[in-house]
Amino acid sequence: MAALCVLVVGWLAAVAVYVMAGSGAPGGATGYTVVGGQTFAVERGESRGEQMQLERMNGKVGTWMVGLDDWIASMTHGRNLAYTLALVSAAVAGGCCYLAGLADEDEPD
Repeated sequence: MAALCVLVVGWLAAVAVYVMAGSGAPGGATGYTVVGGQTFAVERGESRGEQMQLERMNGKVGTWMVGLDDWIASMTHGRNLAYTLALVSAAVAGGCCYLAGLADEDEPD
């Protein structure tokens, strides 16, 4: 029963976030570059100079951690947050079902 409640509440929250959220990711531009008269946003870790400096200071692991941090941040904004909520609620509901099955096996008949 708890698993069903977690699943329903999680999916309702995910639907609410999906309906209310915009499709775009947050504006995380750290700079702008002009090419051919057009302006383009440059996000963190996207420019070559910034990547090289980051790798010099922190090594390859530092660049991977920045990429992981950007990916996690993108999953907590906009419609991606709705997908994350749905997935996490399904995983927690599955864990509840699994634990309920383990508890049921321990009871003597």
